[in-house]
Amino acid sequence: MLAERDHKAEAEDAFSRADELGHPAAAAHLGMLLEERGDLAAAEAAYRRADERGDPAGTFRLGLLLARSSDMAGAEAAYRRADERGHPAAALRLGALLEQRGNVEAAEAAYRRADRRGDALGAFTLAGMLAQRNDMADAEAAFGRADQHGHPSAPTSLGVIFQNRGDLAGAEEAYRRADRRGDADGAFNLGRLLVEWGDLEGAEAAFQRADERGHADAAFSLGGLLAERGDLAGAEAAYRNADERGHAAGASNFGVLLQHRDDLAGAEAAFRRADERGDAAGAANLGELLADRGDLSSAETAYRHADERGNANAAAQLGVLLEHRGDRNEAEAAYGRAAERGDATSAFNLGGMLAEEDDLEGAEAAFARADEFGHRSGASNLGVLLEQRGDLAGAEAAYRRADQRGDANGAFNLGALLADAGDLDGAEAAFSRADDRGDAAGATNLGILLEQRGDLAGAEAAYQRADERGDATGAFNLGALLERHDAAGAEAAYRRAYKRGHPELADMAQAALSHLRGDV
Repeated sequence: MLAERDHKAEAEDAFSRADELGHPAAAAHLGMLLEERGDLAAAEAAYRRADERGDPAGTFRLGLLLARSSDMAGAEAAYRRADERGHPAAALRLGALLEQRGNVEAAEAAYRRADRRGDALGAFTLAGMLAQRNDMADAEAAFGRADQHGHPSAPTSLGVIFQNRGDLAGAEEAYRRADRRGDADGAFNLGRLLVEWGDLEGAEAAFQRADERGHADAAFSLGGLLAERGDLAGAEAAYRNADERGHAAGASNFGVLLQHRDDLAGAEAAFRRADERGDAAGAANLGELLADRGDLSSAETAYRHADERGNANAAAQLGVLLEHRGDRNEAEAAYGRAAERGDATSAFNLGGMLAEEDDLEGAEAAFARADEFGHRSGASNLGVLLEQRGDLAGAEAAYRRADQRGDANGAFNLGALLADAGDLDGAEAAFSRADDRGDAAGATNLGILLEQRGDLAGAEAAYQRADERGDATGAFNLGALLERHDAAGAEAAYRRAYKRGHPELADMAQAALSHLRGDV
């Protein structure tokens, strides 16, 4: 009663008298009071008296005190005596010491004794050992006993087992129990399960609770949900929490939000932390930030870090830097790595470099990969190579894919191929799409087909668009049509064709001008 009323001095005096009379539990309680006020030597002596009298609690406390002073042999001996006297926590501590020195079989036996005596942590530790060796049935049973004894993390482990075997309702119930007991992992796993079910509001609340308990992954996941619904201030705070707890991707995303609000110094620092923690995206983001401010040497270093970690965008950007400084071999290698990781633009860039080196087989393979990734110009360039080697069916199919993806060159090349094959309606439609996408040559060729079938107004309009886009042939053809009703306009068009054209077209434009002026 005295101890309960916090009259510690009086309690110590009373326990001391009982100890003098040989009471075993009194010696243990006296030792705890002495230990609490820092008199460790006297506390140890009291615990030893309790131990000598067979008190399991006093023996256990003696073991804890000896472990604190690094007397592990003495601690183990005390734990063994307390364990023999039926103390559950002593069996657990003994098991931990045995496991640390590699005596797994004896450790398991000790954990089992702690479990049988109702020790929640003993059951939980035993379950972890069983799960490690894939004895999932016994592990589940042990986690279940730990859960029944109120262990906060045991329901989380049970939930993982349930989820892995498809019992999502059981998993949710277990995660909720763990969450109610304050377990951060339980709340986090509950949040992830709710995300899978589309309950984003519930997931956000669960991640929030786990974040408040210091869970780094939960803070990161919370940041993602908040960012998705437009709460960038909340997302930034969550990512900051994740970053402060050492979360690599959290630092990277924190940096992205800082960059978004023009805090470039803060963003760079965050990206650097992410890079130091091995985050590929953080290193890539750091590289882009450094490149934007002209520090290409440091950007290259950051891109290399990200590339080494498998980041496709970093390999792509590294390729661009290397190509620009003339290091073609390394640039091709970087583009190749990026392409292998699914980067369409890098596959296209690699194809372009190989084509420049007359490695048409390699270029075709690279353009084919870009095409597979949905790159519209990759499909168009693939078509060009296929057409050059006589595979007209393959070329047409490639041009059609490029055209369907909105590529002006693809539509133009398709039009030219169809025109050569005599499909003038198909060619006109293709040239029209190229024209709609701003292609100068497409407008010119559309004008030619329209003129051939007598639509002079349509042809003139098409040539006009081609001329406005700088096409020499379009300007010349426009001049030829305008001769019929607008001599001044025709002369101006011929002059533009003369200035833009290759020698043969320039000669034709000069001759047309001479004809307009009536020169002999």
